[in-house]
Amino acid sequence: MPRVASFEELNRHLLAACRRDDVRVVHRQSVSIGQAWQEEQPYLRPLPSRPFECCVTRQVHLNGYSQVTGRIQSLLDPDGTSAAGIDPHSLSF
Repeated sequence: MPRVASFEELNRHLLAACRRDDVRVVHRQSVSIGQAWQEEQPYLRPLPSRPFECCVTRQVHLNGYSQVTGRIQSLLDPDGTSAAGIDPHSLSF
């Protein structure tokens, strides 16, 4: 985890890491991450003109097994104490 003094410094750090990653070639791929991005860009659609919810938010509760169950997966909460701190967005893949 980088130690930074501000969000601006964090953003600079992350941008530098992304630029370094652009030249990396992923195992079994023939082009770098940056080249793949350039090839994909023309197929991306623009963002909508108005804000939208990209997920479904639901109230969640622990079951008897200390799990929070989503539509597809379950999250384990062994001591049963953090259900209130779980972001329901994490259940919407």
